[in-house]
Amino acid sequence: MIKVLAISGALVIATFVFFGFSTQNRAEVDELERSLERGTLVWHSQMAKAKGKQSVLLGSTIVDYAVPRSMDDALANYHLVVAEPISSRSYPTTYNIQSWYKFRLIEELSAPATNCIDCVSTVGPPEDLLPLEPDEFLSAKVGGEVTVDGVRITSRDPEFPAFETGKRYLLLVAFDSKRIVGVLRSGPWGAFALNAADRLEPVNAKLKHPFSQKLSEQFGNSLATLRLNLKRN
Repeated sequence: MIKVLAISGALVIATFVFFGFSTQNRAEVDELERSLERGTLVWHSQMAKAKGKQSVLLGSTIVDYAVPRSMDDALANYHLVVAEPISSRSYPTTYNIQSWYKFRLIEELSAPATNCIDCVSTVGPPEDLLPLEPDEFLSAKVGGEVTVDGVRITSRDPEFPAFETGKRYLLLVAFDSKRIVGVLRSGPWGAFALNAADRLEPVNAKLKHPFSQKLSEQFGNSLATLRLNLKRN
């Protein structure tokens, strides 16, 4: 697999207006600029308050994705599933926001012969999302919206858009031993939306890689054709 660093934005975008600051506010801003906590969600909340704002929009942090070199590589390391997000919840981390999605497993098209040990997350799922039904699993991705000390902070990943509740997706996931968490190790390179005609559409069409090209060129982006081929093999 190829490791890819996806940079979705390092700049903080906020509706900050510097006019009309009091001397005290400017002093608070200057102090925060020198703070060792700079860049944390708490820091962004404090900076927003110092500038009289109630919301902040962040760019996502750098995310390390493992992009399959080929379809064979993908199927050797990941479960290929069709799943539907039924709910989601965002949680603050030190520097960013993480959203956990509860998926309903619709179909498992392929499973690796052995589990990818390095792919499994070392971070457990939030306790308030448990327990799960037998046909459910959890997956996390960077981005979401939380409130920190009264300030609404939003983080978006333009490379890997949020999942839509009720929409079906073809996903490459690495399950833990209890199949509670399915890690989206390939990020947007391993996520495809399904339309009403069961045609596969990459969640980010700008990303070109062997797995998506195989789905397009050999299977015509058809879930039925892909399913038939996997059954034959």
